[in-house]
Amino acid sequence: MAIGGADGTLRILETDTFTTMYEESAGESEITCLAWSPDGAYLVVCMSELPAVTCVVDGDGYSVRPFHESPLQLCMFGPGGRLALGLEDGSVLLSIEGDAESDELTDYGERLTSMAFSPSGALLALGYDDTGLFVFDLIGGDWTEVFHFSPWRVRSLLFGSRSCSMMRR
Repeated sequence: MAIGGADGTLRILETDTFTTMYEESAGESEITCLAWSPDGAYLVVCMSELPAVTCVVDGDGYSVRPFHESPLQLCMFGPGGRLALGLEDGSVLLSIEGDAESDELTDYGERLTSMAFSPSGALLALGYDDTGLFVFDLIGGDWTEVFHFSPWRVRSLLFGSRSCSMMRR
């Protein structure tokens, strides 16, 4: 289990006993999001004021390495190891597992508040502070839906197996 604090402290706990296995502080930069790689080999750590890093699991414990040159708001691994990175300016980058080199998906310009991959990994939903919800077809490479839920701002997103099929109808 990984815990990112508002004080910039990263803690990794052993889940059977909840014993701290690793702890490090990034100073005053709030940790905004964490994402384990599907194989559990590394953890992407997003911070509000510092560039993103990965915490790599190796034989002797953990080591921290630079990952992306910009502060990241959100990060999430989807099925198949696809990694979505949400920047503070609202743009979203997609990369293959563990690769900081990525393709820009959008530069919408509003504050990104949430992301969700569909269970199959074919869709990526993006929620924004201005009520916008965008759904991108990762297979076809095009936007499938764009919604605005005025006056409600999108705060969280989640696909379920049934909602994914209902969206396609």
